Amino acid sequence: MAKINILHLTDIHFGQPWMAPRWPSIRENFLADLDYLVQKCGPVDIVVISGDIAFSGSPKEYDQANDLLDDMLLHLESSGGLIPPIVAVPGNHDVHRQEKSSLAQMALERMWDSEIADGIGTGGSEECIEFLENSYSAYKKWISSSSKPLPTLDVDYSGLLVGDYSARFIKPGFAVGFLGINSGMRHVSDWAKQGALTILPKQIQSAAGGDLPRWAHQNDISILVTHHPLDWLDNSDEVLDSILYEGGSVRLHLCGHLHDQKYVRSRSGSQDSLLIHQGQSLFGAEWTPHKRRRSHGYSIVQLEKGESGVSMVLWPRSASEADGGSWRFDKSLTAGLPRGQDFSDPEWLLKRSATIHQDDVVSEPSNKPTENESRQAEGRLIRDPGSDLKSLLATGECTLILGDIATADSDGQLILPVHDLRRFLLERLGLDSSENFNASVDELVSILGSEDSKAAISALGYFLGNKSDRDAAMAHQILRGPWTRVLNLSPAAMEIEGDSRQPESDQGSYLGYDAVSDRFRIPGHLSRALIWVNGRHLPGGKAEVRFSRDVKLRDDSRGRWSAFVDQSAIVGPTVYLADEINELDLWSYVCLRETAKSRSQPAGFLICPDLSDRQARMLDVYNVTWVKSSVSEFVHGYLQPNQEHMAVGNQRIRRRIRTADLSMELSVSSKRKVQSSGSKEYLKGKEPDWADIVQGFAAPLSKGTELASFLETATSDRVYLVEGTAGSGRTTALMQAALILDAQGHRVGWIESRNSQQVNRISDLVDRVVLDEFDIVFVDDADGFGARAVDLVRNLWNNAASQRKVVIGARSVRSGLVRGEYPLETLVDGDLSESDVGLLLDKLFEKNVVYDRRASRSDVRNLLVSVSGSQLLVGMIQATSGLPFNRKVATECDSLNDVSKFLYGVVCVVTAEAGVITREQVLASSDTTPQVAVKSFYTLCTQNLVREVANSGYYEARHRIVAAAVRDHLNSQGALGPIICGAVRVFAAAAADLRTHSEPERRVLTRLVSHTYLIDQGLTLEEVRRIYDEVEHILDEDFNFWLQRGSFELEVSGGDTAAALAYLTAARTLSGGENDRKVLTTFARLRLQLARSDHSADATSLAIGAVKDLHAVIRRHGTNSPHTIVILARYAVPWMKDAPISVSELSELARETARWLDFAEILDDSNSQVAEARAVGLETLNQILA
Repeated sequence: MAKINILHLTDIHFGQPWMAPRWPSIRENFLADLDYLVQKCGPVDIVVISGDIAFSGSPKEYDQANDLLDDMLLHLESSGGLIPPIVAVPGNHDVHRQEKSSLAQMALERMWDSEIADGIGTGGSEECIEFLENSYSAYKKWISSSSKPLPTLDVDYSGLLVGDYSARFIKPGFAVGFLGINSGMRHVSDWAKQGALTILPKQIQSAAGGDLPRWAHQNDISILVTHHPLDWLDNSDEVLDSILYEGGSVRLHLCGHLHDQKYVRSRSGSQDSLLIHQGQSLFGAEWTPHKRRRSHGYSIVQLEKGESGVSMVLWPRSASEADGGSWRFDKSLTAGLPRGQDFSDPEWLLKRSATIHQDDVVSEPSNKPTENESRQAEGRLIRDPGSDLKSLLATGECTLILGDIATADSDGQLILPVHDLRRFLLERLGLDSSENFNASVDELVSILGSEDSKAAISALGYFLGNKSDRDAAMAHQILRGPWTRVLNLSPAAMEIEGDSRQPESDQGSYLGYDAVSDRFRIPGHLSRALIWVNGRHLPGGKAEVRFSRDVKLRDDSRGRWSAFVDQSAIVGPTVYLADEINELDLWSYVCLRETAKSRSQPAGFLICPDLSDRQARMLDVYNVTWVKSSVSEFVHGYLQPNQEHMAVGNQRIRRRIRTADLSMELSVSSKRKVQSSGSKEYLKGKEPDWADIVQGFAAPLSKGTELASFLETATSDRVYLVEGTAGSGRTTALMQAALILDAQGHRVGWIESRNSQQVNRISDLVDRVVLDEFDIVFVDDADGFGARAVDLVRNLWNNAASQRKVVIGARSVRSGLVRGEYPLETLVDGDLSESDVGLLLDKLFEKNVVYDRRASRSDVRNLLVSVSGSQLLVGMIQATSGLPFNRKVATECDSLNDVSKFLYGVVCVVTAEAGVITREQVLASSDTTPQVAVKSFYTLCTQNLVREVANSGYYEARHRIVAAAVRDHLNSQGALGPIICGAVRVFAAAAADLRTHSEPERRVLTRLVSHTYLIDQGLTLEEVRRIYDEVEHILDEDFNFWLQRGSFELEVSGGDTAAALAYLTAARTLSGGENDRKVLTTFARLRLQLARSDHSADATSLAIGAVKDLHAVIRRHGTNSPHTIVILARYAVPWMKDAPISVSELSELARETARWLDFAEILDDSNSQVAEARAVGLETLNQILA
């Protein structure tokens, strides 16, 4: 069990006039009582202040608050705890009130209507937003300042108003989300009364990143924090519905304002309720008609996560006035505590063990079941499993595992298809189906097949080919659900009209995969996939069926499919759907889940009419809720009546699938509207995001300002290249320059190769730039576009008449990829200036990320600059960790367990090559169990070693420089070979059917199987051959695979020349390889090498053909194939010198060769290899022709 202790403070009111003489006594007694309470219930993990930190919203009042927090910090540290972070929201006293009422204030308080509400966050109520920003300016400065003693949590998302945000606190095995909402938008004076305030539903959604169900689902429990109680709102029911029915895990509300302790449930008696703790004022004032009364109090909220869910215990404290005017804290007498206890009895916040949450029968659906169905359903009517399943469906992230589904025969009787198939097979074998014959379906099929294979095929074909219309309708209804993956265990259970490999859903076609007969493939993370786990119905009455997960076929594809299916069954929230749990191994998929609930264990629901007592008990251990229902009842009685949640889930799936369209927003002005508030991880060496720059985590270095000034006056008659080493701060400087130019009124566009969708759609990018009429376009990491970079830049620049300035960023070592036939001016990304170093040091100290708060500025400066030179990223990592860069990277890597280290290596290998990888691909790269792989990947994410790229579903290491260092470290340990093998395997499975190199998976695969890449990594001959062997069955029809494999044997020391000839011959005979210049060039080189030592007529004939092939490649591709020109000079010419051919034939070959080498003279200035090879080759040719 995991516990988290939350110290809840509220309504401190620092700065009130009557506080000065009384506060010292209250403070000392408060801190002493806090020490006592910590000894009783354990260290404080996090501090929540639910508003009214100040009395009138002035800066000096927040300085006084810092004094209390500083004292409190010392006490919490001395009690053995760590420094807890702070979660806070503003209250009505945190508003700096204006002397005179403004129109904006009147609009918020007295003239409020739907038009003003609609304008909040959409640009229609700018005066109101500006008024609120000014009113909360002191609070905003305080909460974002690093000078306060307690740090704040890193924010997941920032919302519409100051104080609107979401954040997450994670303790091993326990994640608590905090949803802070500013409830005082309309309480900016003394006008407000109870029931007159408003929280907009879009405030809540925006604070959760626009997707409350998804954000909440990532937490074990989520807490709403506001200043005002909900009954102070004029739309409290609307807000409560939004929280309860969309928030999923939001089940606790911490608030204040009224200064009295209150501990109640909203909607008492309802399953869907919110536990509310209204805190007592730490220093508040209450007046009665007769006298003034002081009120002081605080609480510790103790959350506990166990196997059955999350519960809460409250430790409320109140102060009473003692003799002599002092105050003494004790347990609150108004909280209704049990006799003799300092704490309340536990209250469930989120209970996961209930099988049925409500007794209300769902109304009869419009598609009325048959009379026979209704009779069978009597006494077992479906009930609503509650908001948890609704919220799960609304996320659009569910996997459906489909087991045995009841079907109907010609008489309308319900039967179980696998039971029926078993009976059918027993009859064919002449056995009595009523006997207790202990054999599974696949064993019966095998027995029947051994005696009569035709009878076995006929039996399966008959059974699988006779499905009723009602069964097809049922399958269609199931597929309309918001599933990202459907793992279909029954070949007979998912048959609908049309191509069975491409069943239609409401959101388009599922991609169909047969895990028995298809080669292993990894479905794209943006596609919906239906996987027939045990085979599927084939056309013509034939079927190939396996019904046991324990059966391992010789084909490696089956083993990989089994591992992938197991992984898909546990990696996300899952719904298990069946009429019979014990057939088709469905129960074994439930048992794949972790028996100990953890942060990485997603929720699950089992829809099934019957379970054994043992299975029912085990479900709670697996974090699975049992919905006692048949599949038919569930579809008609639950899915159909909850179309709204289904539609939300499908909409979210559709949104992810259409990420390509969303990613085409190129305007820099749109980057200012990012939902995230940035992250300190940027200062610790993470790739920069727009939020990091916009929200001020990047120091305003001179690189960016100087580049913006230069571009302001630069002409558009050329392209400007900013090149530098990776990690030099080039991207940050480009982002800062783009924002400056945008602020100056320029229309600025931004393109980057890190966005995989943009790489795929170069023509669309150019069209969008023209359509949006950008006058300046930045292309960052332009070298990441590979061979298409020159086309992209040329089309963007077009010509000098377009008046469009094009600025490209590229790594120095790969800048040759962006040099094309257009005027290019290079701007070198220089070192940091002294003022830059000072600004960066200021930022590191301001954000409190230096390795030691006591470190001197000179020590940090030494780590930042002196040790690392111009490598800005390396310096930042050293300054924030206190360790040399390589040691820091090695320490992080070696501290991981073996599986986490392997997965980290896979991600780093991909990131180092400017690639990205999906979670499914990472998990599938390892041979470990799915449970261990999922937990290990989660560890990498929580430690910020691996991060998701802009909610795209792709992951990368935190920076390319770090990834390369990790790769080299693993190589030094001799561990790199298996890691590259795992990466190659998953990218082969993901990209084998892709032929366009613009696809991100294809580009990474091409790089990883490249023979030059594998040689450069220093892998042994055996390791490289093992990698190629591992993926041969997947890539056997890919000519580039055979080209690389043959090239490796040709170039590596100790290579097998005969094998190289066979591989290159395969490459040339496959589709696409017959005219590929690389294939033809490499194949020609091999034949020339063989002919140098073999003077037979056959070898000579092959060599003559090789020379002519090289001529043909140059004739077709010209200067675009410099490698072919080098091979012609270095291999063809030396062979001609001693070639056993006639003089006339030799002269003809030599003159043609000299002609093409003369043609290549135009490359001498840009390619030293071509120049050197040409000079030697032409000299030899002159001797031959003399």
